[in-house]
Amino acid sequence: MIAHVQVADAPGRGAPGTGELPIAQWLSELDCGGYDGFVGLEYLPGDAGRDPFEWLPRAGRGPTDRTREGTA
Repeated sequence: MIAHVQVADAPGRGAPGTGELPIAQWLSELDCGGYDGFVGLEYLPGDAGRDPFEWLPRAGRGPTDRTREGTA
């Protein structure tokens, strides 16, 4: 059972996709395995002029069904 997930890339604790870790693959595997919890973002945002969520597709940025139902 996985209760909580936090992500940052390495080296340097950057946003997902800026380092060497297969974070997108891991998140996909979590999804396929039935994980439906939140993912905490534990990375340093980097360039202040850029969108800190640029790595995350817009479709994945909205509230979850649990949030909409008020059960989060």
